[in-house]
Amino acid sequence: MIQKDYLLRMVHVLLEAIARLLADKTHDLTEKEKEIDAMYSMFHRDSKFFRSASDEDVLLYLADSEEDYLQRVELMAEIMYADSAIRMSDDNVKHELERKSLSLYTYVDERSEDFSFKRDERISQLKRCCAASS
Repeated sequence: MIQKDYLLRMVHVLLEAIARLLADKTHDLTEKEKEIDAMYSMFHRDSKFFRSASDEDVLLYLADSEEDYLQRVELMAEIMYADSAIRMSDDNVKHELERKSLSLYTYVDERSEDFSFKRDERISQLKRCCAASS
């Protein structure tokens, strides 16, 4: 129970950090990339792994343990969303991150017993982004 509460608190803190990062207009891109890289490293791999791995490989990596699996997948989807949101110059990387984020959010949405307005909104937003980039 204590471990689950701790994980929920960490998820909440990380989501708040992502929201602040996306809303922050004062930091330059390099600083934001460093913060995103630090978020990826919380999963014990660098950002290059998650950016280059297939959707299935990301899911397999996150399935290391069944405990809180869907929460970890949703958190990774949010990190990838934030990563795509700060990208301005590299359209291919941005679109691939949007596609992966959508894939992970959809995976969670199809399996979760909990409805989330935020998740539903993010899926709709990412679908529009992916349709626009096609």
